Amino acid sequence: MSKIIKSRGYARWRLINGAIFIAIGFVILFRAGLVAHAVSWKALPVYVLGLAFVMLGAVRFYEHIAYRRSQ
Repeated sequence: MSKIIKSRGYARWRLINGAIFIAIGFVILFRAGLVAHAVSWKALPVYVLGLAFVMLGAVRFYEHIAYRRSQ
């Protein structure tokens, strides 16, 4: 398992996965903005979900940068 996690392909997969998470997060935030037309307390869980996806993607990008620096 350790060899798989340290491989270049796994790092690339996590980078692609992070880009997908960021895209999904922005789509969720965009769609919530279209529906709500303003910041609403009722839409707060949707905003948190969208931001969580964006931040998860950002963490994946940061991990990829850290992996490339270690090589």
